[in-house]
Amino acid sequence: MLPLPTDRPLRILLGTCEIAGLLPIVADAFRANGHHVTTVVKVRNEWWPDTYDYDYANRATTALDAIEFGSLVAQHDVLYFQWARHSFVDDLSDLPLYRKLGKRIIYTALGCDIRAGAAFSQLYEQHGLSLADGFELMPLDETMHAHRMMELFADVVYAQPNFASLAIRPYHHASVPVQLARYAPHVAGREVPLVVHAPSSRGRKGSHVILAALDTLRAEGVRFDLQLIENVPHTELLHIFSSADVVIDQTNNAMHGRTTVDAWASGCAVATSDAPAIEPLPAPRPLCTISPDLRATTEQLRTLLTQREARVQ
Repeated sequence: MLPLPTDRPLRILLGTCEIAGLLPIVADAFRANGHHVTTVVKVRNEWWPDTYDYDYANRATTALDAIEFGSLVAQHDVLYFQWARHSFVDDLSDLPLYRKLGKRIIYTALGCDIRAGAAFSQLYEQHGLSLADGFELMPLDETMHAHRMMELFADVVYAQPNFASLAIRPYHHASVPVQLARYAPHVAGREVPLVVHAPSSRGRKGSHVILAALDTLRAEGVRFDLQLIENVPHTELLHIFSSADVVIDQTNNAMHGRTTVDAWASGCAVATSDAPAIEPLPAPRPLCTISPDLRATTEQLRTLLTQREARVQ
């Protein structure tokens, strides 16, 4: 293994999947610390702004000239992959070559790339956690392959514990990064709150429980305005969050995702799933905990929607 240079900035090749708009945030953070970063994205994510200036966008490895691709790898010290099922080759068969070349490899797993339903249930049902029917879990052999290739060839692996239940070696805890300069936080503080639910997938987010709880509260006379937001670009979603009082994210999973972080940074009160026993960081978490249990979720949302001080503190 070649030592990393200490007399110049690191050269980091970052790619290849855009999940939740995180890749440019990671790239900018490395650049802010003085390192050189090259970004490669095979396919742009339609929900995230096209204004992100990737060095190679909509470029599959097969579309890169072999000499160009070889030069890219050779010029960089660190290869940082976001999403465990991909490197520059979809079956991860290129990872052994990078190790032979002395490259350092970093992986960040982000959920469904390594999540195993049965293992999740065995470990976390005791905490009242379950996966929604909408989670499209990958075949177990593919999930195991992603885990083991990361573990064999990566110097560092980042993941949240709730979807790393098949891990053998220790993974570093991953949290959702944000760039606070992109937000204009504002605590609306309305007496009749504006409530936003913006599921990327109704099944995965437990929307049937959330909407049923809100229907119950409305029938009881609890006053609120609801915006159900689907299929809008991220920049438009942030604009909506900037004037909302409450954002309801999800009842499932164990840890908050990008929607929760965006809502926090926008100044909204947040209702989402939470499991401090298995996801200890970061803490404290300023959120209202909801779950697949309709009665419990209804009561939690009742407090949040009827007590203004609970939303603005």
